[in-house]
Amino acid sequence: RPERAHHCHVCGCCVLRMDHHCPWIGNCVGFKNHKYFILMTFYGMLACAIVALTALPMLRGMIFGGLRRPMRLRKAIAPGAFMQFSLGCVLAASFCISLGALFFSHIWLLCYNLTSIEVGEWGKNRFNLGPWANAQQVIGRFDLAWLLPVPAVAPMSDGLSYPTRELADHRGSVRIEATTLGRVRSSDPGV
Repeated sequence: RPERAHHCHVCGCCVLRMDHHCPWIGNCVGFKNHKYFILMTFYGMLACAIVALTALPMLRGMIFGGLRRPMRLRKAIAPGAFMQFSLGCVLAASFCISLGALFFSHIWLLCYNLTSIEVGEWGKNRFNLGPWANAQQVIGRFDLAWLLPVPAVAPMSDGLSYPTRELADHRGSVRIEATTLGRVRSSDPGV
């Protein structure tokens, strides 16, 4: 079995660098789709924040009379529509908070090169190469594609083996480009 791979009892298959089985996407989050999951939580949080923040002045004016003509607004909107609008604002704010917590917890995991499964393991994290190198292992080399749901331009791992802190310390740097079955390939000719 490749390192960091786990068997998902829901999907019935082994997943490379498995993070968790997500019921919201109906699939496992692992090596091939972790970037997409992080982007989904970020853009979902952003969309909910935009809905909640743009509706807040209107909602405040309807409830507390903060707008210039609150009575005219209350008469223009039916009571059922006001309740739907209010419920939509509350749901958007709730989802924004929930997705924000999920997004920032996965950013923390990304910075330490951990998965949700590995957080429970005691001991030193041998895959932690520093926040920048850790992010590049999951999202690829830094470029504009980090913000887009497209495959990584230059993935820093093949999903079967991962560079470790011991290997980086031994080599004197963390310039690791890709790994293949335990061997490290690098552009440095002296390696």
